[in-house]
Amino acid sequence: MFWLQEQLGGDDILYVNVGIAIWLATILVRQTAMRDRRNLLPLLALEIANELIDFLDRNGGWAMGDTVMDIVLSLLWPAIITEVARTHPKSRVINKIRRPGSEPSFAKPAAETVTTVLPPAHRKSAS
Repeated sequence: MFWLQEQLGGDDILYVNVGIAIWLATILVRQTAMRDRRNLLPLLALEIANELIDFLDRNGGWAMGDTVMDIVLSLLWPAIITEVARTHPKSRVINKIRRPGSEPSFAKPAAETVTTVLPPAHRKSAS
């Protein structure tokens, strides 16, 4: 793990990358849309567990600033992407996971027929 920290440039980048990886894995396992905020809960739970391990490893010493920064770094980009997916106008199309045999709603033909309305000059008079 320390080799990976050195290769990525330290703890901060590691927290960001692991946070995104856990969030994406959660989306794939749950087979839900990116816009679902519940996908952030496993990441939050794992990050809190990690911070508790850090607390116990420091023999009761608590570095509140480090703890807050680690949680923010882990959740920042998954939370931003989730909110963008929730608010983006096309999010209903881009967030649906395609299951085998499912067809996107925009690919289905329209049920109603289109009628052309002619201007008054082209209409036949009833008399």
